[in-house]
Formats: sequence, structure tokens, C-alpha cells
Amino acid sequence: DMLVCYMQMQKVAAGEVIFSQGQKGDCCYIIQQGVFAVSIDERNVKQLRSKHTFGELAMLYNVNRTATVSCVQDGILWKMDSNGFRVAMEKLSDKHLQRALGFLKNDPTFCSMKEEDLNLLAA
Repeated sequence: DMLVCYMQMQKVAAGEVIFSQGQKGDCCYIIQQGVFAVSIDERNVKQLRSKHTFGELAMLYNVNRTATVSCVQDGILWKMDSNGFRVAMEKLSDKHLQRALGFLKNDPTFCSMKEEDLNLLAA
């Protein structure tokens, strides 16, 4: 639910190139509908369909696009820019941290630990 507010719907037609290998990566995508080809050095390596994601590697590792992605069958993508991606990752990380802290604080083995030690252990 929280991710949708950071995303933009994008309709794409067969034959359209979403991005090319070597380009700067400033967004990632989730496929709602359609078929997309992934190619590296002009060689098709796989196809992606509904619920697959692509483009996140460039943002995670601050590298240029490692592949070209093009639309094979008309589709719908949900695009998230790098700022939205960063905010979503921070929120997700915080959610996991809170879940871990909740477990540690309620576990008989760990509940007597200092707050700062619990935070270190949870992270």
C-alpha cells in the first residue's frame, strides 16, 4: 500500500525500449501486465511478466544499466524513481527493525538487555 504513492503507472507498447544497457539508472519498475525482454550485449537472456521487477540493480549499487529491457507485448508498468525507492527501502528497513525489537523485548532470553544492546542486536 505505501509503495503505490511513490509510483507512476506507465502504459507501454510492443517494440518500445524501456531503457538501454549502459544508461544511467534513475528508476525501477514493477510489471502489472505485458511481456518484456531482457537483453545483454544484444543477446536475449530472459523474459519478464506480471509481478516481476527490473531496474533496481542500478539504484541499489549505483551502476549504469546492466541490460536493455524492451516491451514484447503491450503492457503496464509501475515506475518508481530513485527518491521514492530510497524512501520505501528506509520504511521497509524500519518496519523490519521494529518487528525484530518487538520479538527481542518479549523474549525471556533477551528482554533484560539494555535498549542500546537490543537495537544493535536487532539491526
